Amino acid sequence: MAPDRSVAGELACREWGEAAAPVLVFLHGLGVIGPNATDEPAEAWAARGFRVLAPDLPGFGDTPAVTREEYLPSRLARRLLGELPETFSLVGFSWGATIGCHIVALAPERVRALVLVDAGYQSPAGPPSYDELLASAREELGGSRFPDAAAFLKLVRGHYSPRLSDAALLATLREENGELVPRVSPEVYAAGLHGFHTEPTPPLYGALRGSQTPILLLVAGRSANERQQADLVAFRAALPDADVHLYPDSGHNVLLDAADEAIPAVADWLARRQPRAA
Repeated sequence: MAPDRSVAGELACREWGEAAAPVLVFLHGLGVIGPNATDEPAEAWAARGFRVLAPDLPGFGDTPAVTREEYLPSRLARRLLGELPETFSLVGFSWGATIGCHIVALAPERVRALVLVDAGYQSPAGPPSYDELLASAREELGGSRFPDAAAFLKLVRGHYSPRLSDAALLATLREENGELVPRVSPEVYAAGLHGFHTEPTPPLYGALRGSQTPILLLVAGRSANERQQADLVAFRAALPDADVHLYPDSGHNVLLDAADEAIPAVADWLARRQPRAA
């Protein structure tokens, strides 16, 4: 099923499913893949009866970048609340999960249920400065230049899930001076990461618990460490009513690495939390 494309206000958005179906907002992560890993989950959830809206967050896809200050998760949450439907369920991967927590904290009455994909529970250690993050991003992204699509795919194909098509990987690039370079700029990446470090989610636990919004957390276990385990214990203690699903063999993007289990599990969980038809 091909998505419909629209531009709502300043946010470009892709849409799947019937217009009258319950709305499910899917927020992508911060990495170079960005919104290009949304298709498989979105199509599956639309087939399960949801109207899936997948906005391109600022600086990704067809949505223009915003100023550095606007990449604070709380400000991105306000921007989204100004353009999204009145009520919706929300799935957020990584950066998108952080923004989703801020959306619930700001407007709990608008969110029927919240799914956090391996994020929303981490407590970042000593935040680096924006300038440090920008220098690192420029070094990392600035070295990613390719003469053509074949050279790019030859180098990176083995590092990504086979569930991501070549077309999805190529969509992460743009042309610059006859070469292919990442579409996401170092400035956008650094600003988003700095916002994550500046406004982490643990201080929102009280607001999330008070909202009584149903919460599902999907946890990747492949790179688990003591810090992650401590953060998870703190999350469970602060939000004892949240459901937590562990995927021990999955990397960070559970919806890719454990797609056959996680995508239908999210659909089942969300379906049980939709209003019953009259």
